[in-house]
Amino acid sequence: MVRFVASYILALTAASTVLAAQLPDGVYRIIYTPPQTEDAVDSPPHYLTLASSKVNATFSPIPMRGAREKAQWWNVTTSETYNDWRYIESVGHGGVWLGYPSMDPGTRVRGASVVSTDYTQYVLIDTETDGNYFVYPWGSWDVVLNGDTEAGPKSRFAYLRDTLPGSSNTTALRFEKVDTSAQSTVWNKQES
Repeated sequence: MVRFVASYILALTAASTVLAAQLPDGVYRIIYTPPQTEDAVDSPPHYLTLASSKVNATFSPIPMRGAREKAQWWNVTTSETYNDWRYIESVGHGGVWLGYPSMDPGTRVRGASVVSTDYTQYVLIDTETDGNYFVYPWGSWDVVLNGDTEAGPKSRFAYLRDTLPGSSNTTALRFEKVDTSAQSTVWNKQES
């Protein structure tokens, strides 16, 4: 019964956001902000990072710079088949998407290539706060993409966290647009 009510509430929330602004396709930094520390110090933003194409994704408190920052850039595109499905592709590792092997709570997200059996579709639900979205796997409202809730700056795995009542609070992720044209100019100057 609790599961039904939670699913019903999430479905109503999703239905009410259908008319909300959809995140435009483009390149973004995806940011998770953990809770405050016990002494009320804000935790810094943590950037979704894929260090190599075949590893688990993490949220890192260290923003990368130069050519390495592409490990924290994600190309978000809309599915040609279903306009509410989104794909999140690594810019630093072309042809690798943010994937998940199952929709079970606690599943870590990771790099997934075209030969992978991982799911790579997501549904982004607008929170009505500019740039903030809940990121759900395409087939479940029971889990959402997040990091762990431990306060303070530390690298942490990105995983699908339970959204049912009584579970830890989930946090919307911030999608920060990346100006790739300006970055290309900077990299070309550095290489000269």
